[in-house]
Parts: sequence; structure tokens; C-alpha cells
Amino acid sequence: MKKQRFITLLVVTVIVVMTAALLSTVRAPQTTREKELLFPRLEAAINDIAGIELTGYDSEVKLARQGEGWVLAGNDNYPADFDKVRALIIGFANFRVLGEKTRRPHLYPRLSVENPDTKGSRAIVTRLYNSAGDEVAALIIGREKTGNAANPFPGFYGRIPDTETSLLLQGQPDVSADPRDWFETGLFSIASDRVSEVRIEHADSEPVLLQRSDPGQADFQLQNIPEGKKAQSLVIINRMGALLEDMVAMDVRALNTVNWPGDTVTTRVSTFDGLVVTMKLAALDGQPFANFRFEKTVAAAPASESDSEATALNTGELNRRHADWVYLIQDFKFRDLTRTMDDLVRNQ
Repeated sequence: MKKQRFITLLVVTVIVVMTAALLSTVRAPQTTREKELLFPRLEAAINDIAGIELTGYDSEVKLARQGEGWVLAGNDNYPADFDKVRALIIGFANFRVLGEKTRRPHLYPRLSVENPDTKGSRAIVTRLYNSAGDEVAALIIGREKTGNAANPFPGFYGRIPDTETSLLLQGQPDVSADPRDWFETGLFSIASDRVSEVRIEHADSEPVLLQRSDPGQADFQLQNIPEGKKAQSLVIINRMGALLEDMVAMDVRALNTVNWPGDTVTTRVSTFDGLVVTMKLAALDGQPFANFRFEKTVAAAPASESDSEATALNTGELNRRHADWVYLIQDFKFRDLTRTMDDLVRNQ
């Protein structure tokens, strides 16, 4: 019995020692590099940064400086979020080393600092380039580390590409290899109580026409219903008047790169205060895309008091922002904006 206890105690001791050794590898002691800037020369070169690449496991973002702003080079130079790009560059210049961590590649996934081409990797390699195209900083950005009493500052794990030593760094990088995280996804919003008419035109069928004669009228009326039919659902019909509220995009491409298919739908939404939004809608590569154009006509009624971007901005500004682009929109909005008469009627 005593012999068994001794063996058990010996096994437990070995496990504890091995675990401690493993943890010490991941949590290596801090070195003389503590609090050093990771990229000490970057601050002087901030104004010369002209390109950024962010690479994840199955996605990539390329940002390029264009004039006074930044664009998404991989999305036909669509304008990027300037403040977010600026924050990323400044953050890089201020990353500080809190300590060196593991040098063992099989432990990198614990800190998410493995190469991002590893299946399932959450690491993001971020590279900064100057105006001459030279790389001035590069970092594999891993998982965050929450602050504690000893170190209350936000931190994260990282590793410089092609080096072995992983690092605990001070900073809070906001990085993503998803293009939608680098542009303003909210496009515009037109309140449903402003809408007077929705007209949907298909190449191979009669147009759908929904109308309201007065802003106080609760329900839209489906016009030109075929004989022997009646409106199928007032809920669906009224919902179509709200489809331009909070219009958002998940992806974007330049209009001049698009070959519109034969089943492209044209939908026009008119408001009581004279705004007309004309949309071209089609499934491109199996996904729902839309182009938007705006014009101002004679108002049929006083403008609604609803707070919306389209009220504050003139049509010229809306066209400047959106007319030359095609946006990936939400499935349910695409479906309702391309309804046919058969979708909206049933037998009496």
C-alpha cells in the first residue's frame, strides 16, 4: 500500500513539474526589452505610410493612401474609414514590449501567433509600407491579454514574421482581414413614412406598383391587380415601404466593373417630399447587389419630420457617395425590392 502511494505521489509530482515547465515556456520572464518600443523608427515615418496589408487565414485586406484619404485597394479603391486606418498606424508606432514569450512553434496557437495560413488560425499578419513600397513594420497579431493589478494596461500577444520569439505587447490593436470592417457600412436611411410609391420593373413581367396618396395613410395600395386576384399579404406590401430604412452594405465593387445580367430588376422608390431613389438590382456571383441613384423632383407634400440622412444631404452628395458603386445588400431587402406581381397576389 505504501509503495502504491509513493508511486502515485511520484507520478503527480512529475505531472506538476512538467506542467510548470510548460507554463514557464509560454510565460517566459520579462527581459531587458521590457517597455521598449517595438518599432522605434516608425514614429518618424508615420506620415510616409502609404500602404497596409492585413492577412488572415482565408481573407485579406489591402489599404492604400490616395490623396488625403485611404482606399480599399482590393475593392476597386472604395473609400476606407480614415480614422480607423490612422488609429492602426499610430497604434503600431506605440506598441511596447512587456516581455518575451515562447519560442516553440507548437505553442504558438495558444497565443494565436502562428502563421495565418495554418488552418483555423485567428492570427492576422499586418504589414505597413512607405511611399516607396518598402516594408517598414510587420507583425503577426495574436490574441488579447486582459490587464491585471501588475499590468493594468491592455496588451496582446504578437510575433514578428520569420522570427521565433513571441512577445507580450502593450497596446490594443483593432485589426481585421475582413474588408467590411474598413469602410462605413451604413449607406443611408429613408423613413417609411416618407415613401409615397414603390415601382418594381422586371424585364419579363408587368411592373409592380405600390402607392399611398397621403403621408397619413397607413397602408400601401397594390395597383393593377390582375382580374380574379387579390392582394396576398398587407404585411408584406407595407413592409416594402420600409426597405430603404437603415440600408447597409456587406461588400462593394465599382459600377464600371459590373456586367449586369438579363434579369436585372429596376426599382424606384419615391417620397412625398420629392426624393426618387432608382435601384438596379441583380444577383452577381450568386449574391444580392444593388446600385443606387438619387434625384429630386417636385414635392407632392411637405417633408416629413423624420430624422434621416437623405433629408439632410442633397441628392448630389448622395450620388457622389454611392452612384458609382454596387453594394452587397441584405438578402431580405433584395428579395422584397425585386418582388413580382405573382409574389403579391393570390386567387380570390
